[in-house]
Amino acid sequence: MQIARRNGVVSVDVSGIRTIGESATQRVDFESGGGAGFSTIPLVSAIALGDVPYAINLSGVGLEGFTLTLTALQPPQSGIPSVEVDWLALPGS
Repeated sequence: MQIARRNGVVSVDVSGIRTIGESATQRVDFESGGGAGFSTIPLVSAIALGDVPYAINLSGVGLEGFTLTLTALQPPQSGIPSVEVDWLALPGS
């Protein structure tokens, strides 16, 4: 049995984050043209790539996408305008 899943990499603008605790938020769509990617609310997981650790909050998960918030856990490195985030969505039950 094959499980329908969606995954991707999104680049989140973190240029406005200056101190620990500040956040950046971005909407992520499951389908590039918009529209529903699932028939039930999926389970979503994400991980930030790079040397600076970020807390990740996934909210507003729906059939079409979710909102991703990165919060700095240590002072950001200057000159890094964005962070790559890998995400995976699997059908919910």
